[in-house]
Amino acid sequence: MVIFLAGCASFPSDIEPYAHSALQYETASCQQIEADHNRLMKRVDVIRGDMKSTAQNDIWQVGASIIFWPFLFLLGDKDDFGKRELADITGRLDALEEAARLKGCELTDRTQ
Repeated sequence: MVIFLAGCASFPSDIEPYAHSALQYETASCQQIEADHNRLMKRVDVIRGDMKSTAQNDIWQVGASIIFWPFLFLLGDKDDFGKRELADITGRLDALEEAARLKGCELTDRTQ
């Protein structure tokens, strides 16, 4: 059973960000940094929502497989692209936040 749980989709909080350098935003203005940050935050919210839903569905399938074992064939981490995209975007967000801090920019949350 542990082997099948290892194949379940990941929760977004388990994904480590890829490293990106704040130097890539060296010539960007505060407005550009904030616009990129807000755009990426919206995308992260969508990806995290999708990944949470997938991971929760996998947990239910594992539970159902105790009673009906063929459910185990439905398991699997089908969201490898989502994990890579989330790691990339969260790394870019970290770089944007560092660039904003270095430039003295204030990021406001305009994602709602």
